[in-house]
Amino acid sequence: MQQHIGRRHLRSKALLLITLSILVSLFLFSLYIGAIGGNKRTVVSGQVYRSAQLNGSALRSEINAYHIKTIINLRGYNPNDLWYRDEIAICRDMAVKHVDIGLSAIRLPKPEKLDKLLATFDHAEYPILLHCKAGSDRSGLAATLYCAIYRHEPVTQAKADELTWRYGHFSRFSAKAMDQFFDLYLRTNPNGDIRQWITTTYPVLYRERVDAPNNTGNSHE
Repeated sequence: MQQHIGRRHLRSKALLLITLSILVSLFLFSLYIGAIGGNKRTVVSGQVYRSAQLNGSALRSEINAYHIKTIINLRGYNPNDLWYRDEIAICRDMAVKHVDIGLSAIRLPKPEKLDKLLATFDHAEYPILLHCKAGSDRSGLAATLYCAIYRHEPVTQAKADELTWRYGHFSRFSAKAMDQFFDLYLRTNPNGDIRQWITTTYPVLYRERVDAPNNTGNSHE
């Protein structure tokens, strides 16, 4: 009887240890990919930073730590949401320029949104912080474009560094459009200048997909 109780106790203890190990592993993985802690990353030291949505003291801390002069909000204009009003108030209080560029994580980016993003990169006061909601998909696309266009990195290398599972981007799930955008570029202009492709070729390709009979709604954010 005592042996039976002892074995049951050992099994319970082993199960507890396994459960704790799984929970610790999930926590560490979530921390690693940025699901915990705001997904704060450096794209180019001293110039470009990226994150998930930060509010209150977390946003103020990030602005102070990296002397941020411009915030690019990839979630777009959302005046009815508390996070947006909080962000605007902090930027105003800390003399940080705030730019809204509404991208979608699940649809191809609109050409006019990409034009605005590149114009902002051209004329912004640096350092800049760009963010979306989770800091993984839309931020990954924008960071990839920055590295490819302004740092002259090969698109495949920039994408591998910035649009990655290590930052919480999983292309097999809902954010496939981010990868589809770069796949489209690599199929239609693999050795060409990506900025020129965005301004000349991409709008045509985008409209073809929006107007296609089986279109699932790429025309909306």
